Amino acid sequence: MDFYWREFQKHDSWDPRNYDGVMFCAWRSKARRRYTDWLSCIRNEKKGTEKVQPLVSQSWKEYWKSPKLLESSKQNKKNHRGGVEARGTRVLRL
Repeated sequence: MDFYWREFQKHDSWDPRNYDGVMFCAWRSKARRRYTDWLSCIRNEKKGTEKVQPLVSQSWKEYWKSPKLLESSKQNKKNHRGGVEARGTRVLRL
């Protein structure tokens, strides 16, 4: 991650005394989203697979099908999409 941050800094400029932390947080957020989208495309065999060697792509697919990851994913989906009954989604009326 540090390598990509340094590369980004070469192509953009700001006053590091005032905005370095803010810029890093914004850049990291954008980078995470782009990486997640890219992995999603690979996982769903859309675009971007040509950028990954077949052996690496195959090992990722095997990992994504592993029982441990599938169980974790199932629980995360339940937590994320809890609906109106989920904890923390209740509207308080004053």
